[in-house]
Amino acid sequence: MNDLCFACLDCKAYIDSGYRWCYWILEDLGIVKQGQSISIPAVLAATVYWRGGEDAEWLAVLLPKVKVFLEHHQDHALLYGETLTFPVMLEDDADTRWMEWLDEEGTSITTPREFRVFLGCTNWDQIMAQVLNRQQKDRPWWWSDTPAVKQVQAYFQS
Repeated sequence: MNDLCFACLDCKAYIDSGYRWCYWILEDLGIVKQGQSISIPAVLAATVYWRGGEDAEWLAVLLPKVKVFLEHHQDHALLYGETLTFPVMLEDDADTRWMEWLDEEGTSITTPREFRVFLGCTNWDQIMAQVLNRQQKDRPWWWSDTPAVKQVQAYFQS
């Protein structure tokens, strides 16, 4: 339950749902279940969930973004679960679906799509410059994985 999110399968976009706050409130109350579609009206009506920002500054920043995400994607196929259950992070080296996903919060830019959308990168040289300009600890997970680096390079050269 570390990377809980709401994910739009239509747009290949997701957003952090509030880590354990979401788990304790929405999941424990049965409003959402991991790996299942969500009822946006039910989530929006869960007032205790939206009051999380009263006690935690990070939730005060995050929850309005979550609300916008849910409202923006209300007519789409939305799921709740851990990012590892979506094609955001896959262990299969041949599966490149993770490259098309977008974390709409935009706090950690790791997928090629996020490099395009948030940083305007359109080619491999721009990606390399962006990645090498970061401290080692802030580089995308795929930077140290040779097959994934080659996938990202091919993505930007296509």
